[in-house]
Amino acid sequence: QSLLGSMRDQTAELSTQLKESRSQSEALEEELAEIQKHLSERSREAERMRGMLADVDGRADSKVREMRSRMEAAIEERDRIEDESSTLARRKSRETEEQKQKIRELERETNWDATTRSSRKLKAYGSPDVLIKMATFFIFPTESVFWKQGKKLLFNYAISYLERETVLRVLYENLHDKSPIHLLRRITSVDHSGTDGVVVHCQDGTIVAGDVLVGCDGVNSLVRREMWRLSEHDKPQATPESVRNGLKAEFQCLFGLSTRTRGVNAGEMDVNFASGFSTMVIGGKGGRVFWFVFAKMDKTYTSPNIPKYSYEDAVAFANEYMDFTIKDGLKFSDLWQSRTSVTLAATEEAELKEWTWGRIACVGDNVHKMTPHMGAGGNAAMESAATLANELRKLGQAAKKTKIDIETVQRHLETYQRGRRDRTSAVCDASAQLARLQALDSVASKFIAFWILPTAGDLLVDVNCDMIIGAAKLDYIPTPERSVQGTMPFNPSLGLGKGESKLKRGFAGLPLLALSLFGPWLVEPSNLAMVDKLTPLFLSYDHASNSIRAWPYTGVLAASSGLDVMRFHLDFGIICAVVLFESSRRANVLTISSLPIAFFYCLQSFKIVHVMGVYCFAHYVQSPIENFRAKDMRLTNRAYSGTVLVTLLVAYYVPLVTAIMPVFSITTRLTWGYVFQYFPFSISILQNGLKHLFLEDVMDEDKIRAPDGDLSLIGLTIFTFALFAFVARLLALIGTLTSQVLSQSSDMVLMTELGGWAQPIRLFEIHAIFAVLLVWLLYLFSDLKRAEIVRWSWPTLLVCIATALCLFGPGVTVGMGWLYDGPFQIMSGTGPKLILPNKYAHELRDHPFLSLNKAFVQDFFTEYHGFEPFLEGTRDDGVISDTVRTKLTQSLGLITGDLVDETNVSMPHIFGDSTMWTSVLLKDAILNLVARLSSRVFLGEELCRNEEWLRIAKSYAVDALTATYLMRMAPSLLRPIAYWLIPQCRRSRQAVQCARKLIDPEVKKRKKLVDDALQSGAKPSKISDAIGWMYQVAAGRPVDFVCAQMQLTLAAVHTTTEVLTQAILDLCERPELVQKLREEVIEVLGDEGWAKTSFYKLKLMDSFFKESQRFTPLVSTAMNRLVEKDITLSDGRFLPKGIRINVLTDFRNPEKYPNPDEFDAMRFVPMRQGQGSENASQLASTSSEHTLFGHGRHACPGRFFAVNEMKIILAQFLLEYDLRAKEGLTELQPQAFETSIGVNPAVTIEIRRRNKSADVRIEKRE
Repeated sequence: QSLLGSMRDQTAELSTQLKESRSQSEALEEELAEIQKHLSERSREAERMRGMLADVDGRADSKVREMRSRMEAAIEERDRIEDESSTLARRKSRETEEQKQKIRELERETNWDATTRSSRKLKAYGSPDVLIKMATFFIFPTESVFWKQGKKLLFNYAISYLERETVLRVLYENLHDKSPIHLLRRITSVDHSGTDGVVVHCQDGTIVAGDVLVGCDGVNSLVRREMWRLSEHDKPQATPESVRNGLKAEFQCLFGLSTRTRGVNAGEMDVNFASGFSTMVIGGKGGRVFWFVFAKMDKTYTSPNIPKYSYEDAVAFANEYMDFTIKDGLKFSDLWQSRTSVTLAATEEAELKEWTWGRIACVGDNVHKMTPHMGAGGNAAMESAATLANELRKLGQAAKKTKIDIETVQRHLETYQRGRRDRTSAVCDASAQLARLQALDSVASKFIAFWILPTAGDLLVDVNCDMIIGAAKLDYIPTPERSVQGTMPFNPSLGLGKGESKLKRGFAGLPLLALSLFGPWLVEPSNLAMVDKLTPLFLSYDHASNSIRAWPYTGVLAASSGLDVMRFHLDFGIICAVVLFESSRRANVLTISSLPIAFFYCLQSFKIVHVMGVYCFAHYVQSPIENFRAKDMRLTNRAYSGTVLVTLLVAYYVPLVTAIMPVFSITTRLTWGYVFQYFPFSISILQNGLKHLFLEDVMDEDKIRAPDGDLSLIGLTIFTFALFAFVARLLALIGTLTSQVLSQSSDMVLMTELGGWAQPIRLFEIHAIFAVLLVWLLYLFSDLKRAEIVRWSWPTLLVCIATALCLFGPGVTVGMGWLYDGPFQIMSGTGPKLILPNKYAHELRDHPFLSLNKAFVQDFFTEYHGFEPFLEGTRDDGVISDTVRTKLTQSLGLITGDLVDETNVSMPHIFGDSTMWTSVLLKDAILNLVARLSSRVFLGEELCRNEEWLRIAKSYAVDALTATYLMRMAPSLLRPIAYWLIPQCRRSRQAVQCARKLIDPEVKKRKKLVDDALQSGAKPSKISDAIGWMYQVAAGRPVDFVCAQMQLTLAAVHTTTEVLTQAILDLCERPELVQKLREEVIEVLGDEGWAKTSFYKLKLMDSFFKESQRFTPLVSTAMNRLVEKDITLSDGRFLPKGIRINVLTDFRNPEKYPNPDEFDAMRFVPMRQGQGSENASQLASTSSEHTLFGHGRHACPGRFFAVNEMKIILAQFLLEYDLRAKEGLTELQPQAFETSIGVNPAVTIEIRRRNKSADVRIEKRE
């Protein structure tokens, strides 16, 4: 009965559902009937429309039918032409198939770029995949520069062309939330309130209010007009008439879009210059052709009188250029006949001074309008939008905390304009200059276009790249990796508008001119006595008379004078080589440095000191450091550089030596002297002949593949000529040998002067020449120091230069100084390492193509037994680093008590309880203490006091590191043998075996406790040691717990021991710091005990530790990495795949640390006192200036534990013991190996137990 009752209930329920279904079916039938009725009505309507269309067609007059017949005839004619051209098209298709394939490859490789610098922003919104299908990629005629380089483009993106409307539409369609976008709402007016915000009234009656109004509405901006109106209302004459009428137009532009036109191919751009006008034609996708005709108007117009044009005006304008030939087979009339749209407009130009007012900001053409000749307007608008977006985001973040007042808004908007001002001005100026150049509107423009640009190499490309590499960036979106991989990588600190002022450099370089003028004045007879007194000893041209002939001449000279002539020329030959190399450098195109023939001719026609002064001054002014923003900018032509050595030997050195050496006959010497006089021309003729006959010009390939390819040739040349000069210097210093080489005889006849070329040079002029060159060298070093390529202090540099002058002479000193390059390579025991200046630390800190683990594997021989802990530390799954980061660091409060307890227990055992002064081997004692404390945290209380484990913890850190050092010293082929002979390798193997016996049982016990708790459904007890942490973090992944423990212990014990030992030694040398640190400890711990905040409040101790490591660092380099993929740094420096790099520490840089050679324990305390900088400059904080714990994503994750441990040990030690230096302490020098620096283990100090009755008893801890 129960079952039947249940079934009846179910039946009733089903019956109810059936009724509901029937009701729904009936409703659907009614809706269907309505739809059918509606369709029948639409069908009748369609029939009626067809009838109407039939009536219209039937009533068509004969004219319409005639037009149709004409259209049909035109279609037939088009088909005939297409048939006739099909054969030509197929041939053309075959010829361009390879080029099209390259375009497709480039499209696949390229994240679309609407002119390169904008792609970084577009990519962030997910649009490139759509845009790439619409973009037109430019094809460049120089195949070797672009297509052969693959991905090695200057900025690693293709240049492409796309309509702005398409970009905006795609951006809009890719927005996830379109609700904030109000389409089709035209602004009519703006109300502004400084306190309540800004209100916009729209044409449809709607009102929108907000904090900031941004106007991006073009050259005829209503927002800009409203901003001016409101500013005038607030302050009369705030926007004068001259500003409101600031737009001007000097050119007009006929822009058109045409269908497929014969002679125009997709991706090709043709530009023509002509008198008064220029043309630009761009082949787009789908057969579309974009074309422009720019023409200079009869005068310059200003707003509001800038002319507007009708379609009839456009037709009349176009008729003037119908017969203009754009290229073979293509005339302007062809484009005109296939046009689909055309517009004639004046091209306005303006750069307003004020872009913002109150809560209103303007962006793009409404504040910086430029002609389209350079194609920079759209990109400039995007840059301004990005810069403003960065500021608006900051405002938005501030608004979450407090209401935004108008002062805050104005401050951010002013920052936006200030950040864009210089760069925008430079881009506007460059665009204006290009417009006038293309119009050939002056004699200068014609001269530049026809004579300068054809010889300027990549000048225009470089200008365009300048606009790209320094573009603004959205700060809250990561920079795409591609942007920093080209030979001219993205770098916001460089680029157009961010270079150093040439005028500023000109003023700075005036001492070069002054010195070149001051020298000859000293040669006057009245000053000769003073000259003799001022003669620098290090130049030692002291055998010569007061007036010698540097260029050989007819006369009788003493042997010593002849030698001085030769010495001068051998020194000066190095300078000639430098001049030749500088003339070929890409960055020096169109500068005085690129004219070596003129330089050499002036040397013989005028006073050398004057010529050198002008050359050095011009070089300094025209070659600022930003000229080398791309690595290939410093490149010289290898076909040119490869001939410098042979050319100078044949045209300069051989004639010179032959003319002076007395072993040759007078006739021979006169002949060669005559030849020598023409060396400016013989060098040029010989060099160009050798270049074209024997060497291949590979400049285009080197720019991409080998931007350092010329350095070996340059180095060989400079070193060879430096050797010649040094040998001559030795001969001059050995008087007896000098008399044998150049005997004093009456036939010491040199050669006849040629037309007054042979200018006499007095003794001090030689000194003045090299003084100018040395000052020029100091200017070069100044630039290198600003770029952080040279790290030495000025005193160090000056001492090195003075030493080189004394040892090698002035020519060698200048030549070798000029040859200096920043990074250098060292040969370590495991292969070469590139040592980079510290300036790269920040840039490389998070680079995805750098691997710490792979560099670590190469240095520590992880394939050998006994070094397994090093291998465990390089696991890619990051179990150890995750354990330290997520468990150890987060448990610092939990383990502090254990560390303090272990310190109090261990110190008496290690340092003793004697109140008498007792000698202690400091490093060994600290090693014992650190090993105990680290083991307490990593293994727990039981094992941390196990003598066998403590022996392993102490010995393995020493033995394993020593073993790796010794293994590196052995040749790679002999390392397998050395491994079995080195005692430390044997002890390392034994240590790993013993550790397994001790730790394995503890690991199994911990695993069982955790597993049993999980199986029973209970929560495992809170773990406070590394074994349990690693088991939890591994989450089933295979881990060698023994080797992982040894790796943790090794990392903790070694570094902490070295830092602590050095710190205590510094206290022994500066006993006045002991009481200051002790008082800080008593004050902080007396109030709070070992609470979390106590570590932070020990600011003096923190600063002391950091200063100790700055003054005596543990390593001289940091950030050991292996390059996994090719990297191009921001200044163009190339790091090839597979190379290992290190970054130099920068602890003694006077620009970062005032008085770097003084120990200042308080140095870092003031840096933590400003608002917002409380955590800055702490010992555990990493930066490019402080790399004790590394820097970036590979920084030591256990540094916070290490710092706390060191503070606990030092605090307890200062409270418990007095200390003092033992005699002879400073005589024991630190031990250095490769880049590591360690405290000498033999260092001994004296300590005694303190009477602590006056101290506060510290009990409270957290």
